[in-house]
Amino acid sequence: MSTSRGDEVQRSLAKHEAALSVLRESDADGTPFVLYLRKYDIHVLHGPTQPERRSVDEMLIDTLPDGARILSVQESPPGEVIRSVWSPRMPSLYLQETEDWKSIVQPIIYRAELIVSEFTFLSEGVRWELETCRAFGKHHQTVLIVPPPRTAFAPLDHLRPLDQFPRVLWADQLFTERLSEAFVLKDLLERVATIARLPAQERLKLFAEDGLKARVPISYESVLAGYRARANDWETRAALQDDGTFDYYRFWDWFRIGAILGVLVRERKTLSLDEAGFDLTYAYLMLLQGIAHRVVPIGAPGSFLTSDFVDGVASTVQNLLGTLGPHAWPVKRLAELTFARLGYALQDDQNH
Repeated sequence: MSTSRGDEVQRSLAKHEAALSVLRESDADGTPFVLYLRKYDIHVLHGPTQPERRSVDEMLIDTLPDGARILSVQESPPGEVIRSVWSPRMPSLYLQETEDWKSIVQPIIYRAELIVSEFTFLSEGVRWELETCRAFGKHHQTVLIVPPPRTAFAPLDHLRPLDQFPRVLWADQLFTERLSEAFVLKDLLERVATIARLPAQERLKLFAEDGLKARVPISYESVLAGYRARANDWETRAALQDDGTFDYYRFWDWFRIGAILGVLVRERKTLSLDEAGFDLTYAYLMLLQGIAHRVVPIGAPGSFLTSDFVDGVASTVQNLLGTLGPHAWPVKRLAELTFARLGYALQDDQNH
């Protein structure tokens, strides 16, 4: 083994031991940790200029709240830079080729208070990680970093199970804003900081009794505000410039606004349908508008944007319109025009 190869192996093993230390600390006193997941075959650096470009794991390490920890996973074999976590500062488990990596990663996903998943394509392993996050209810604590349109990588927003994750960051956003200030992540970092400040015994008791989310809830208020502001900004940019990318971004911001409102009404029950009805109707109409104008394709392989999806959204809009008062006539007029473009018949309110 060459000296450089041997040094790299030692660094990989040192990061592995550091990751084990994070897990031991979490077991001992409930110290919250961030889990960073990524596909290691391709490295992508982010930043507005070449000297400022860094990997996401470096950004996460530098934004970690006091008292919190972070770890990731190394892919085997150790020592190959192209397949290891980029930052030498990142504690990262080294999984042997013969090990069942899923059985090791699964409880770590369950225990993590914040998960950041960065990927450039939806491999079988990435899909399993996302489905595991969803199964454990961690999709509300997970931030996805995915390729934007018009890059070397194909857009992934339309693929299952990404429809289950309301917090999504396009990688090109990291060329203009700091990761720590991204509205899909900022509130989760603040939540991790709050948990880290709790007494150790309280953290352990809350985790054992599954009471941590009640004690330190996950809120979508700032996330909704961020998506709304940005969706309106995309609309302004699209009006000023003939650039379909703005329409694409706008569609997905409205999709996630609708998804979050749906969570707050149906799952969290923190909003009533009367309170959210107008906003839900408008969000779904923006989706139908995007589909009518072919901003996104329908029926692509692996996509949740199918004809059944469109029918379901149209049916939901029709039902919601029946609950809105006379002051909502501009939205109803927009619905008439949108339905006509899609070939749907909009029923009169009196039929509901």
